[in-house]
Amino acid sequence: MFRLVYLCLPAVICTGLCQADQVTYLFTGDCSVAPETPNCVGTVSGSLVLQNYTQGDSLSAANFVQFTYNSNDVTIDSSDPATLSGVFSMFLPGTADMGIMSSYDFNTGASGDWALFASSEDQGNYGAWQVATTGGSSGGSGSSGAVPEPLQTVPLCILLAVMLWKGRPSQRLRLVRLRRNATLDIN
Repeated sequence: MFRLVYLCLPAVICTGLCQADQVTYLFTGDCSVAPETPNCVGTVSGSLVLQNYTQGDSLSAANFVQFTYNSNDVTIDSSDPATLSGVFSMFLPGTADMGIMSSYDFNTGASGDWALFASSEDQGNYGAWQVATTGGSSGGSGSSGAVPEPLQTVPLCILLAVMLWKGRPSQRLRLVRLRRNATLDIN
């Protein structure tokens, strides 16, 4: 029974690690004060979670996982299917010429301009994207550092299984220790 646990535990732990094909891009932008967007004030933020996306390639609907957006007057948290267009350049943080179309439309331009069309309209002139990180410095080469590559997790999972398996003393080893202790007590 314990052997089964020692073999299954690494598989359960590694299942989460092997979903390394997702990356999160963070957006921040400043609202522009204009008659057409009187409600948007201050700074907005958003995040876009993509799967199976290589930075520098064209975006497609198959890459979309989730989009969130927060301003002082609009909040969107959607995992509904969306159409994506554009590309995230290899040189983030920075601007990106891209769009998300669903029950809302969110677009950012290479010049930093951006707009959201939903229940309310937000727009601005200064918007930038960056790759979310879990440590170290952000941005730069396009590598998120947030998740390991799937092929890197396989050896880690095997090593974990071996360590758990080897860490459990066998019955034979216990008998050898008992014999040694008994021999020492006789002398």
